[in-house]
Amino acid sequence: MKFEEAIAMQIIERYNLSHITFRVWRTRGNIPKKYLIPGFKKRTPLVKIDMVVQERIINVLSNNKVNAKKIAEITGIPYQTVIDAILRRQNFSKEQLVLLRSEIQKARIKIKKTVEAIENKKVFSDSDKLKIKDITCMPQIILQPLLDFDRTEGGMIADWRRNRNNSPNSNDELLRKVVDRFVVFLIETTM
Repeated sequence: MKFEEAIAMQIIERYNLSHITFRVWRTRGNIPKKYLIPGFKKRTPLVKIDMVVQERIINVLSNNKVNAKKIAEITGIPYQTVIDAILRRQNFSKEQLVLLRSEIQKARIKIKKTVEAIENKKVFSDSDKLKIKDITCMPQIILQPLLDFDRTEGGMIADWRRNRNNSPNSNDELLRKVVDRFVVFLIETTM
């Protein structure tokens, strides 16, 4: 847009921009179009505590057991933005940090409640087996690396896939291993 003094001053006041910006726009002879788009929000730089939160979120999203693409989809954040943040090409906005942290915490809380409820049981009831099945079907988790972490156990993922639909006949020892893997997952994704 062509530079107009009155409009430039309104934009500078609305977005709390530096008054030096006024001189820059006047010299260039135009006002950037982004300030005229309805709903435009000025991106605020992250403070130190936000950078710490971002680093924790990036560590969680980088974990091969976490489905970062699904978390981005659920939160409405473009997946490329997540990838760029993981690769340190850009920072998340404050709003994105809040959304990502909230989604990760919701998933962790659901897993933690289930694990705490059944962690010390020797024999699993049918309702316990359904709870375990429920958390293994969460879209935020990639099951293959979570359950097949150590192939020396004779293909735990294959055993799980064979038994997970047969709730009453599922092997309690196999379910104990699954619960243990979720305990490790909770430790790995601590924020």
